[in-house]
Amino acid sequence: MIDFVGAPATAALALPSLQKGGRFVSVGLFGGATTIPLVALAMREISLMGSAVGSTAQMRELVALVQSGKLTLPAVHVRPLAQAEQSLQDLQAGRITGRVVLDAMSEAA
Repeated sequence: MIDFVGAPATAALALPSLQKGGRFVSVGLFGGATTIPLVALAMREISLMGSAVGSTAQMRELVALVQSGKLTLPAVHVRPLAQAEQSLQDLQAGRITGRVVLDAMSEAA
């Protein structure tokens, strides 16, 4: 599981969903803290990791590449929450390019 937000709420949602042997990687730099029962680390054999997203200079270079058109961002498709299962099937079948965001507030299409 990769957490691109790094907020306590996203960690609280992600950590219990890890299967035995799962790995949680926090990339997001939102900030905050979370509490994890230490017994869960051993009994479920889960791993917690952090990953930096790069330096400020690298971020500026990345933004410049996007602005120049030399690098394009992946597509973001918004789907209603009711399509979560279909989205997982599409992801597994390789039918998704970019990202899918599930929106609990949108109406089913």
